[in-house]
Amino acid sequence: MSTHCPGPARHAPSRLLDTVPLPGNKALACLRPPIGRKEAAASQPAAFATSTVVLETGATRRSAIAILANPLPALAGPAMKTAHGLMNIANLHVVHVSPWRLPVRGYGGSQRVLTWLVRAQCELGARVTVFAPEGTVLPGVRVVEISGRTNTRAFFERVFEQLPDDASVLHLQQFPPVHSFPLPWVVTVHGNSPGELAPHPQKIFISRSHAERADSQAYVYNGLDPTEYLYRERKDDYFLFLAKVSRRSKGIDLALQLARHLGFRLVVAGGTRWDLRKTGGWWTSWGCRVEFLGEVDGPAKAELLANARALLFPIRWEEPFGLAVIEALVSGTPVITAPLGAMPEIVTPNVGFLCGSFDEFCRAIARVEELAPHACRQRVLDHFTHRHMAEGYARHYAAAIAKANPTLAEPRGDMALNATAPALSHSRHG
Repeated sequence: MSTHCPGPARHAPSRLLDTVPLPGNKALACLRPPIGRKEAAASQPAAFATSTVVLETGATRRSAIAILANPLPALAGPAMKTAHGLMNIANLHVVHVSPWRLPVRGYGGSQRVLTWLVRAQCELGARVTVFAPEGTVLPGVRVVEISGRTNTRAFFERVFEQLPDDASVLHLQQFPPVHSFPLPWVVTVHGNSPGELAPHPQKIFISRSHAERADSQAYVYNGLDPTEYLYRERKDDYFLFLAKVSRRSKGIDLALQLARHLGFRLVVAGGTRWDLRKTGGWWTSWGCRVEFLGEVDGPAKAELLANARALLFPIRWEEPFGLAVIEALVSGTPVITAPLGAMPEIVTPNVGFLCGSFDEFCRAIARVEELAPHACRQRVLDHFTHRHMAEGYARHYAAAIAKANPTLAEPRGDMALNATAPALSHSRHG
């Protein structure tokens, strides 16, 4: 038995560059234009743009759950008013299938997001069961450990054999190798690979721009548990780079160029100097004030985020979401980044800067003290907590259940789901 746990505003098109000029008349190939970007309707009300989701009809449910969706307004708490009456999240029994052992240590943004989602669903009163690899421990949640390789037919056969009789919906983190399911299902897409961006009605993306690149409107922003982070208004003297150093798309070489040019202290968490052989910046790193800390986690990461003058996030790819960005903001730390992927959706002018050139990064760094720590934290508390995320997914669960059980609802059209999302920013350049 499972444990019962407790429009957007229209934004100016980002100015994107193919190269970022560097000191000494050099140029760094950096910012590429978005792929398939569509403008959102200016008339949408605030917070998660209206999503239109068409979900396949699943196999016959083993038990009917009277959860109706059509359409659903913004959530104010664990209960939502629908056109057909009251839908209570506590009526749901959510079954998660995790390809990862939880909780994760070290690097693992997607794993943390899933842990927080499960926690929030419990806090909102849902019943939650998690199928995961051996060694998974999630307090207050029924965990069913499954041995062997994940995301295989054999793995899913074992999951299906042990599904709770009252399960409402199955939530996956990787696209499955099976085509028939015993209950309604959805899958969260975390990455940018062609396979991940291939359209499918059960896919839910993690930002508006991420969904649009897959010709979809189904997305739920990632959220975090604010209690795991520190908040500081008084800052230390360093800028923080928090990402995998070994991934050139994260822009460590540009961060090092900025540190050398401006002379500020740069703390790098997410790799070592040795990783610069893969990404560039090896020689630059010897000419600036830089400290490499390797991977950080837990209290050490919370301290780094809360004490930094700003998070330097000079990406050069279409970031699906960027968990480090909201981790910095909830700590009261502004963000200096590029106008790519989800960044314009998260980083508004009062919490950070969107920079399209080396000079704009320089000006943003000089102006970072203009941004108030409390505004940064409030941005997350208003839009990007684990509870916001759980409420967003509840709408998609309801749509999946209604599609699989048409007698439970009277869907109109494509089942429009109204969600709440933060207003998008205008590009703010330093």
